Amino acid sequence: YELPYELVGVYPGPRATPTISRGRVYFAAPSGLIGCLSAETGQPLWSVNVVEKYHGQGAEFGYSCSPTVVDGLVLLPVGGPGASMVALNAEDGREVWKSGDDSASYTPAYPIERDGRPLVVGYLQNALVICDRRDGRQLARFELSQGYDEHSAWPLYREPLLWISHPFKAGSILLEVPAFDEDSPVQRLSSVRRSPRMSNDILSSVLIGEHI
Repeated sequence: YELPYELVGVYPGPRATPTISRGRVYFAAPSGLIGCLSAETGQPLWSVNVVEKYHGQGAEFGYSCSPTVVDGLVLLPVGGPGASMVALNAEDGREVWKSGDDSASYTPAYPIERDGRPLVVGYLQNALVICDRRDGRQLARFELSQGYDEHSAWPLYREPLLWISHPFKAGSILLEVPAFDEDSPVQRLSSVRRSPRMSNDILSSVLIGEHI
């Protein structure tokens, strides 16, 4: 694919780390092209441009989300109408589900579990959402400040607590992920603690033992 990407002359080239899973390499280009190659031969297996297909919004500096591959799915924040979060089949790239209407940002999809239930976190432009990983149904959301919409750093999770760090010195928030009933309506995540420290503009923090 065409490599150069220079929005108003800055930030050239791709910036999403490829993902290796089961002998395949999954990559994301700044244009929104998601591709899958054979790790052994380099042969292209499938590709789809999610920004074009789903009319994605929210990644004005170029699509930057590394593909998250889990449970045979490629999970991606896309930010299109009806497609804020999208799951593609890891084998052939076909759509498995799409969910939500929020614009995306730069943070890759983040897989978690709550009481053994497979979930995925979308840290989007103005909302954090939690979806069922199996069908994409949105289970919970947390509204984010309209002034801090360039989220690039992965959250941290230790059941049932989810920690997110905002850019621009906006601090961090510790959220509690509830146990979800099968038929419960969309819940609002509750804030356990806020802190002015640990603001991450780009890089993700790491949880080691009890320390961030």
